[in-house]
Amino acid sequence: MRIVLLPSPEGDVIAREDQFGKYEAEFVVAPDGRVFYCHPWDNRPWFSAQNPGTFRRAAEAWNRYCDEGQEGQTERERKAYES
Repeated sequence: MRIVLLPSPEGDVIAREDQFGKYEAEFVVAPDGRVFYCHPWDNRPWFSAQNPGTFRRAAEAWNRYCDEGQEGQTERERKAYES
């Protein structure tokens, strides 16, 4: 799973969940600024972050983690190799 951050919000949607090249769910900003994960198979919104900035940083970290897992290297291993 990857989180696709939108360059600009589409209504209250700021990101989408990508599962194997297909969008499965959305991350939306509530009126109070909190971010929630909303999946079409579950009518309950799931808390994701206190605000869009925090969500964006967490999503970027998640995507880096996924990239490292696909490459088979951790950040520490990559830095040790580059030194």
